[in-house]
Formats: sequence, C-alpha cells, structure tokens
Amino acid sequence: MSPDLEAILKRYFWWVPRRPAFYFSAIWVGTQIAAYALAVGIYLSGAKPDEIVHLILTSPALLWSDWLCPNGCILVLAAIRFARLEQLSFHGWAIFTGLQALCAMAHGIFEVKGPKAVAITWGVWVFLMVAMAYGTWFFLQWHRNRWATEIAMLKAANASRAARLHSGASEEDEEDHRAP
Repeated sequence: MSPDLEAILKRYFWWVPRRPAFYFSAIWVGTQIAAYALAVGIYLSGAKPDEIVHLILTSPALLWSDWLCPNGCILVLAAIRFARLEQLSFHGWAIFTGLQALCAMAHGIFEVKGPKAVAITWGVWVFLMVAMAYGTWFFLQWHRNRWATEIAMLKAANASRAARLHSGASEEDEEDHRAP
C-alpha cells in the first residue's frame, strides 16, 4: 500500500466516526448541564432523590418538549455544519452545547417551584456554562500548545543553521559542529 493511500485511509477512517461523536457529545453535555441545574432547582422545590436521579439519567429527553421546533432546526443546522466542516471547531462545539443546554432549561424550568429556586437554578446553569466554556478553552489551549517545546527547539536549530550558512560556513563545517 502506498504511503499516500495509507494516509488517506487513516484520515478517512478517523474522520467518519469523529463527526457523530463530536455532534452527540455536544448534545449530551448540553443536556447534562441543564439536568444538573434543574436537579438543584427541583431539589429545592421538594422533589424526591429518585426523581432527581431519573432527571439526570434521562437528560436528553429534556429536548423533547415544546421547544422541539426551534431546537429541531438547531439540531439539523448543527448536524449539517459538523458534517461539512473540514476542521471541527471547539468554539462551534461549545456554542452548540450552550444552545442545547438553553433549550433543555427552557423546557425543564417550569418544574421548578418558587422564585428563589428558579433564581438558584439559573445561577447554577450559568455557573456550569461558564465552567464548560473555560474547560473548552483550556482544552483548546492545551491542544494548540502541546507541540510548543518541540517547535521552539526546531526554530532554534533552524536559526543556528541559517546563521552558520549565512556566515559562509560550508556543509562540511556544519557536519563537524554536530554532536556525535
């Protein structure tokens, strides 16, 4: 198998399963954020622990609500976007996750009773959204900087080689300067 064909097949077989995983993970994380925020509000409203556990375990069901029409449009547009992009974007994932969390919260907030419980529920939701955004940002920074040391070493080696070549040293002199 030629190296080019092998690289193409590796890229394709990594590309295909990654798209749905990226899409469904955003839906799952968004509904989990809403479920945990709603769990706090429902607990403050006097719900039983088994109702809270049921809410958290069935969090994607929060999307099946009166908000299905606008959320259905968001789901379809996101599916098209994630399928068509050359590179998957962490920013796009975070925005899509936030929209899913908002749609799930819009459905479940009516189960929370009392203005204090509603305010605390929205506060927990905002806190979890900020935590998700910072986590995504830190992951993005780690992803961008994981090769920074190696790139800096390569740039330094290239700069020293360019300086030696510019000063008139020949390739034989350069080989003499290399470590054995």
